[in-house]
Amino acid sequence: MLKWSDCTRLQMTTDGNYNKVYSCVYADDNPNRAVRILFRSEAEAENFERVILRPSLDAIYEWWVHPQLTIAVIELCQD
Repeated sequence: MLKWSDCTRLQMTTDGNYNKVYSCVYADDNPNRAVRILFRSEAEAENFERVILRPSLDAIYEWWVHPQLTIAVIELCQD
């Protein structure tokens, strides 16, 4: 099972005056997206991990967000 979080998790609070305040939040400890992928062999699963989960292209720009998240921009098409 491949799980991840994005910023579409809706959280509702109030402002203290009975007004609802909605926010889209990111919760890395509680993924809200998942996909189950079945492989015919361990070798196919390892190949998927190598090709998909570990980018093989060098980043053209990269920045550190917090200790467990680095965002990298890679160029997929060349002119």
